[in-house]
Amino acid sequence: MLYPRARLFTALVLALAQAAALAAQGPSVRLPAPTGGFVVGVLDFEFVDDRYPSRRDSDRAGRRLMARVWYPAAGVSGQPRNYTEGREFDVFVRPLLEALSPVIRDPALFDTLASAATHSHEGAPVAAGGPFPALVFSHGGLSYVSQNTVLMEDLASHGYVVFSVAHPGGSSGVLFPDGTSVTYDQDWRDAVMGAAAAPDPDGRYSPDVGKRHGAVIRSVDDGGLGPWATRWRDDMIALVDFLESEPPADDVLARILMRTSLADLGYFGMSYGAAAAVSAAQVDQRARVAINFDGTHWLSDVLGKNVRTPLLVLTSEDPASYSNEFFFEPLATMGTREDIVRVKLQTEATHMELSDIMFLPAAVRQALPGDAGRVDGARLSDTINTFVRAFFDHHLKGAANGYPESVLTEFPDVSRFDLPQVRAWAAAQ
Repeated sequence: MLYPRARLFTALVLALAQAAALAAQGPSVRLPAPTGGFVVGVLDFEFVDDRYPSRRDSDRAGRRLMARVWYPAAGVSGQPRNYTEGREFDVFVRPLLEALSPVIRDPALFDTLASAATHSHEGAPVAAGGPFPALVFSHGGLSYVSQNTVLMEDLASHGYVVFSVAHPGGSSGVLFPDGTSVTYDQDWRDAVMGAAAAPDPDGRYSPDVGKRHGAVIRSVDDGGLGPWATRWRDDMIALVDFLESEPPADDVLARILMRTSLADLGYFGMSYGAAAAVSAAQVDQRARVAINFDGTHWLSDVLGKNVRTPLLVLTSEDPASYSNEFFFEPLATMGTREDIVRVKLQTEATHMELSDIMFLPAAVRQALPGDAGRVDGARLSDTINTFVRAFFDHHLKGAANGYPESVLTEFPDVSRFDLPQVRAWAAAQ
């Protein structure tokens, strides 16, 4: 049986392949406009982390990191940027295709996705007001820094400064502002593909709760994809360290930070990056909240333990086989914390459709595993954006917005779920 979240990597290739076949037949992908009152600026920048340990020999003298920030802007001029600009498609998507499917190599086939117009204006003046809460995002393994652009734009339009950090060696590719680039490491690619292709010999998806618990214990930290999880966590924390302590050389970034409140900090991520986000919030005392989008946890830091902050979980998984059922709370009281909200998204939603892939036509997404292409991408996007924004507004801005009940009422096709099977099993031990 495949690890559900690992399917993202092979699924993405199939999606792009199908998109190529349809590219000449239809219009470009149209990305929805942000719903907030601010226009959106965007900026890429880099920094060096020499504090946290790294697995990569090339990082020994310091790990060079790249991030993208979306922010509330004003006084914009000109056209917004495209989904990919310049060499980004070659750096972000070509290595992904080469890693996962040697047959699919021609980037010209994917102009439909690459040329989609976003709503972000590069280097735009930062809006007056604030300070705006700071959010730090981590993408999925073998994916890229802008994989959830629509969500980032929507948050920025509502008064958040949203950073997405790339992970050299773990991203499909990283493009630095000076034009240099780094592709994925082969050992990471092999580990990801091994997890995607492996059966379930240890019983992580067994119907027996005890067997699942034992399998999870064996898969964390030094098992499975655990050895890379700490570095991804540290990349996120290193970004906040940099923002807090080093005056940026870039004038635009400096002005953005003048309007940013690092005292109102949230971590969030998707897939492998979701695990890094929760771990970052657990370690970094500056963090006030965390969100996990469909990400299996690979560290023991919150295995049967309370997560330190309020947490929102958005998952495409069936609650009966939820991968993180033993995480974020003590086993005996699992599922009872009011500030931990676990939400099963629309039944038709699949893992990889929690990224910008959801905006590809349904006919494209139908080529994916797991019955993809059945969910309305616009509806799914609205659901995710609303839940995420309500969570951050409630916990970081103190909004009296009725979260989570108000959002659950607005979207009756999603549901909050409990984990009684874990409590019952723990009580019987």
